[in-house]
Amino acid sequence: LAGRPREAPGGPTAMRPPEDPATQPASSTSASAGVSPPPPPDVRVLRVSQIDAGRLDVELTSLLREQFLRIFSRVQPGAVARAAPELNLGLDALVFYFTVWSHRPTPGMELMNLRYRDERRVRSGKSGMEGERLTTSQRLAAFAALAGGRYAWAKLARAASVGRWADEETHTVKHRAWRLMQFAELAHGAASLANLLAFLRDGKFRSPWERLARARLVYAAPDAARIVSFEYLNRQLVWQELSELALFVLPIVSAHASRWREHARGSRRSAGGGANDAARSSPRPGTDASVAGVSSVPRTAACVACARSPVTNPFVLEPCAHVVCYYCAAARAAKAQSDRARFRCAECGAAAFGMRRAKQI
Repeated sequence: LAGRPREAPGGPTAMRPPEDPATQPASSTSASAGVSPPPPPDVRVLRVSQIDAGRLDVELTSLLREQFLRIFSRVQPGAVARAAPELNLGLDALVFYFTVWSHRPTPGMELMNLRYRDERRVRSGKSGMEGERLTTSQRLAAFAALAGGRYAWAKLARAASVGRWADEETHTVKHRAWRLMQFAELAHGAASLANLLAFLRDGKFRSPWERLARARLVYAAPDAARIVSFEYLNRQLVWQELSELALFVLPIVSAHASRWREHARGSRRSAGGGANDAARSSPRPGTDASVAGVSSVPRTAACVACARSPVTNPFVLEPCAHVVCYYCAAARAAKAQSDRARFRCAECGAAAFGMRRAKQI
């Protein structure tokens, strides 16, 4: 007994139960909790891809709307125009249901490899493009901005225009509603401008409703190569530049060419002389409005086609030498060409082989 160890007051020696982590000191708790998960990486999505996706959606929707309205082309005239807002709402609702509401990208987003992500519930990942799909509230906000809001605003603007709310008295409800609409348009424009500046700075949320709903466009497949062909764009730019160059150069070339022709014709007349010029310069008897072989006509001369006096931009028909205004001659020549007939003078019926400019004296 003398060699036996003395027992503790609480009884024989036993294994103590583990302590509750909640009762441990804060230092030990933080050490056992570990490091918090890192924040998701800040991803960069090309701004041009987001803008191009929106433009493509607008163009494709307009083409689809045009084909959709052709279905009602046989309906009573004016019915389609009156029901245009409702038809556009139905088409926008169908497109929205099969794309954003069904968690699918729009055609423009599909071409640009983009999708919507809920920016409020972003989780960390390798590429930074991971994230939850849009919630029901976010999709309803998208529908209100893309389809329902446009329909309501179109109907309200049409009612204000037809009812002439702006011309009402200042104390009436309609005039106040019109003033409120003007303020709403101004506020929407200011919000769009502020959102555009923010979008150009950080590349997030291309429209105000996306910023309010926290719906961001990210890449659907981060590893997919962005292959964009600029061949069509290059052809369009080249054709546009050539068209502008032609519109600028052709009038100058045409003016100089007409001057060269007049100069060459005058040189031939001065060099030829003789009986031919004398015969051409002698007016025919009995025609007071005929001037042959000269570049001037009296101001009292009348057009043989429309009888207008003085003649507007006078020309002389060859070889009959009757005076006609340019617009009458051009119209009759175009009609004769469409009828595959020969252009004839309205006064004498002779076939006209040409005309030359005349000057009023």
